[in-house]
Amino acid sequence: MKVTALDEQFHVFAQNDEPETRLNVSGWQRRLDVLSPFFPEGLEAGPALRDPAMRLDALYWMAQALNLHGFPGRALTAYSQHDELCRSMGTGQAKRLASALAHHAKSLRQCGRFHDADILAREGLDLQQRVGSQLNIAVNLYWFGMGLAHRGEHTESQGALNEALNLLDSLDHTPGTEEAQQRAVIATFSAQRAMWEGDLESALVSAQTASELASVLEESIHHPDKTGARKVASASARIIGEISVTRGAFADANTQLTKALRLADEMTFVEEVIPALRGLAAASLGVGNTDGARRWIDASFPLAHEGPYFLYDADAHVQLAKLEAALGNPKVAKGAAERARTLAWCDGPPFSYARGVTDADNLLAQFA
Repeated sequence: MKVTALDEQFHVFAQNDEPETRLNVSGWQRRLDVLSPFFPEGLEAGPALRDPAMRLDALYWMAQALNLHGFPGRALTAYSQHDELCRSMGTGQAKRLASALAHHAKSLRQCGRFHDADILAREGLDLQQRVGSQLNIAVNLYWFGMGLAHRGEHTESQGALNEALNLLDSLDHTPGTEEAQQRAVIATFSAQRAMWEGDLESALVSAQTASELASVLEESIHHPDKTGARKVASASARIIGEISVTRGAFADANTQLTKALRLADEMTFVEEVIPALRGLAAASLGVGNTDGARRWIDASFPLAHEGPYFLYDADAHVQLAKLEAALGNPKVAKGAAERARTLAWCDGPPFSYARGVTDADNLLAQFA
């Protein structure tokens, strides 16, 4: 196979710049820019690389970058190409495919395609349990568990997260290891799940644990993935802020949510930017600052539509409905709540965004 000049450039990138743009917060901001030249004819055409292994790396890295930079819909194109190439290359790519399917399913879920996401998540988990390491099985399990949590499947989602944590508990916890970071991620996910279920005490404990673990990872000279640690720091601050909103501690909420937004903004971590904006809108509404709430809500809509993030769009419409109701505009509020319900419905039960549907229904009941 003749190696092209672009293949040679990709090899140099993979050896040098790729770890910098993946592991460091400042580098991550330019990750899409450094990957794009390897797709000179656009995303649909795929990477212009001859080496199949290089094509796999380029597609996977591009998919992840698109997802975390706020474009899960575009990420689906890269994930689909990556998975198809994996399958065509045979069983030698089984471990890689198993991991990719979990992330592919995440992007599908963010775009409201819950049924397709469930199929890929289950396929990936089954494959990972046959060919993967204990660590990778845990990662697939927690993504699977969060997919179930979005659908309101309380028992099965808790079981998946607990199983993932049990697997990680038997591995190395030393900062600098991938196991330590994955424990922090699970703590964040456990906090999110508990908050959705109204268990604020458990949610706060898990979120504080995640925050503490993130601080250790960010400060450790032995832990290379500062981007991953920062993602946990942002998410845990946002969850603590949202818990404070629910408890009426609005000053504390603003402190945590402002921190979460700053951290997410600094690294273009859009899937945390939007919920931080939602939390700030809720905090503003809590103190009667309708102008502030409007600004935060308005800031979230372009990002949600660009994704497209169906679930965040539903959440933003819930906030909009609450705002309009507070302003004495029941007709506008009802329209926003109806739109929230449509977005949260996704593929219909059991493949719906459970919390979004419930929030919308509770609002609509007020206007019946």
